[in-house]
Amino acid sequence: MSKNAQEESEQCCLTISNATTNQLFDFFNDNIQLTDFKLMVRALQNISFQECTTIVSQGLLKLINIQKLLLLIESFCRINSDGFARLMNSVQKLNTLTKLSIHIGRKNDIGYLGASIIGQSLKSLQNLKEFYLYIGSQNQIQAKGMEDIGEGITCLQNLTYLYIEIQSQNEISEKGAQGLGKGIKNLQKLEQFYLCIGSQNDLNSEGTKGICEPIQDLTNLVTFQLRIEWKNNIGSEGAISIGKGISGLSSNLLNLNLSVGSHNNIGELGALGIGEGLKHLKQLEHLCLTIEASNQIGKTGAMGLSEGLRFLKGAISIGNSLQYLLNLKSVYLSIESHNYISSQGLTSIGKSLKALNNILKLTMIFGEENNINDEGAKVLGEGISSLEKLTQLFISIDQNDISEQGIMQLLNWRKKLNHLKVLKLNIEDQDFDLNGIFSFLKSCLKKCKRLVLFKSF
Repeated sequence: MSKNAQEESEQCCLTISNATTNQLFDFFNDNIQLTDFKLMVRALQNISFQECTTIVSQGLLKLINIQKLLLLIESFCRINSDGFARLMNSVQKLNTLTKLSIHIGRKNDIGYLGASIIGQSLKSLQNLKEFYLYIGSQNQIQAKGMEDIGEGITCLQNLTYLYIEIQSQNEISEKGAQGLGKGIKNLQKLEQFYLCIGSQNDLNSEGTKGICEPIQDLTNLVTFQLRIEWKNNIGSEGAISIGKGISGLSSNLLNLNLSVGSHNNIGELGALGIGEGLKHLKQLEHLCLTIEASNQIGKTGAMGLSEGLRFLKGAISIGNSLQYLLNLKSVYLSIESHNYISSQGLTSIGKSLKALNNILKLTMIFGEENNINDEGAKVLGEGISSLEKLTQLFISIDQNDISEQGIMQLLNWRKKLNHLKVLKLNIEDQDFDLNGIFSFLKSCLKKCKRLVLFKSF
């Protein structure tokens, strides 16, 4: 057992691993005035989980002034739903809490009963302003557990900050996602919302709709992050619902981070939908958009150019939408391998950059076999050259049929970006002399304090 306190902020951390029953009793008796408490539970050596959770649950009730609580259960503790219930039955009685964080590592066997207990506890904690929930992979909370968590969140009308991450193989399915959507719908004070659904949770298009359609009603959001990891099969309809959800956040949204994992099959129509949603966010200052590998193809797995063109219009829509976001200060755009955006898709992105005069930081990542070639590289370079305020630039291009001449055209901005201080250029599997390009850049970028070039083979 370890203890770390800072008197001025009354913070305290208790890590339980080799503690005895007497040590636990003494700790809580000596710290009843705590306002900020972090409790970490590791694999126990001297007492059983039943003893530990019984003593800790009794100790929590002594913290009559507690305002902030972090409950962290490390992976493989096997706390199970019974032990977790004892802890949460005490947590729900701490009505002075304004911030609650629950972190449950992977394979702790809390099951849907443990998740339901979280939901039930939230109903009593209506003073919460911040709620953080992380459930690691393979805890099998299932749809029922996710629905009950959503029902509990409904009661948290004072929330301004919400973070939910449900990692892989928790089997929440579309029904659980819809339950979560119902929970967030009326959180009108919410300003920051972070949501991650891990891989293989069977989200599907209906589950994505269930989450995203209520988001458009959260009009006070300033920051929104949505990450849907690989193989959730959200499809084009799910991606379209993402676009509709974010389109309603035009009033106050400043920061947006969207990430769609690989093999979610969003296709051309899904990318079109996301692009349509983006163009409404005219107050946006920071955009991070990641579309991971193999999102353009269906189950047949066809990799030909004709199938690749299915994604082309989607790439153009995303590119065109950028020109409406005049307040952007930073952009991170990653379109990973086998999405086949082609030079036309990149051209729309390059042209839109010309309207974004306030960008300070730009990251562009294009995975292999996107077929952007010299023409796309040239227009992207022209777009970058108009970003006169740019201070940081990172470009990564992997196996896209760009010649040495194309790279020189991409670097068209070299004499125009007078404020550039950091440049990172990553060129993979291209047949040209990197040293020549390095010398070429170095002679032009007098004010650049950090110049990094990569070439992989």
